Order: sequence, then structure tokens, then C-alpha cells
Amino acid sequence: ADGDAENYVYEWYVNGAWMSVVTGATLNSGNFLRGDRVYARVTPTDGTLGLFVVPATLTISNSIPSIISASINPGSGNETTTFTCVPAGWNDADGDSEGYAYQWFVSSAPAGTTNTLTGASFVRGNTIRCEITPTDGTDNGTTQVSSSITIGNTAPSITSASITPASGNETTTFT
Repeated sequence: ADGDAENYVYEWYVNGAWMSVVTGATLNSGNFLRGDRVYARVTPTDGTLGLFVVPATLTISNSIPSIISASINPGSGNETTTFTCVPAGWNDADGDSEGYAYQWFVSSAPAGTTNTLTGASFVRGNTIRCEITPTDGTDNGTTQVSSSITIGNTAPSITSASITPASGNETTTFT
């Protein structure tokens, strides 16, 4: 009311413990973890301390994990190929362990939920793609979708060859 400059004194508390090294209006994430209870005591001052206000306690929630992309390795193949769905760029601000949920599609139909897919699930000409959802055990992040791959032809093969009859002369017809 008397026109003095507006100033504040900040006191941060994490789980009831005063963070004496933090004196500004911002408490950065290096000072708390998921599940911690945080509050600030803010006191207005104009050279003389005023009354402080203690707001409600805030509980720090989980940070949602993310990945940058999903891809299929190898990038081409046939019915003898085992394909692997590969995540890239894991990020979780809480530092939680990497976890993934996988979903394969063969010609748009769901086909499996592991990180690999074998020829038992597809034939020549089918298209395959995979989706990966990052999870930290608490929350799921945004699903990333791979590019599609068209399954190629598998070359025919034989296991052996033989000549019949096993012996003969100039008049024998061999097969």
C-alpha cells in the first residue's frame, strides 16, 4: 500500500524437509523424485517480511516414457526370415527401466505381441508392420509405428538328388 517494490522470499520443502539451497521461485527436477510431496512457503517483503502463505502440498507424478521410433530388422525378407521389432530413443525423466509392449500386424490383422515375428505368421506377398508402446511399469507412452515390409519370395530348395537305376550300361535309361 505504501508503494514499495514487490519482492518475495521463497522456501521450498520436499517431504517436509526444507531445501535451504533453493532460494528462488523455481524448484528444478533434480531436487525431487516421483512420489515426493512438495510445497513452497512464499513470504512477500518490502524490506519488512509480511505474512506467508503455505499452499496445498503437491505430489510429484510419474513422467511418461517415450521412444523416438520403431523399425523392423532386417528391412526385407521372406518366409524363412525372423523379423525383430526394434525401439529407438528411450526417454524417461524418472530414470525408470525400459519396458515395451509390442504388436505385430500382418496385412492389417493383429499377429503377435512379442518383439519377433516368424514365417509361421505370414506368407509371400503379405505386408508386416510393428507397433511399440514404451512403458515404465506405471504409465504407457505414445505408440510408435514402423514402416511396412512386403514379404518376398522364398526360393525353392531340395534336400537331395539321386539317379535311378543305380547302375546300367549303354542301353539303360537313367532318371
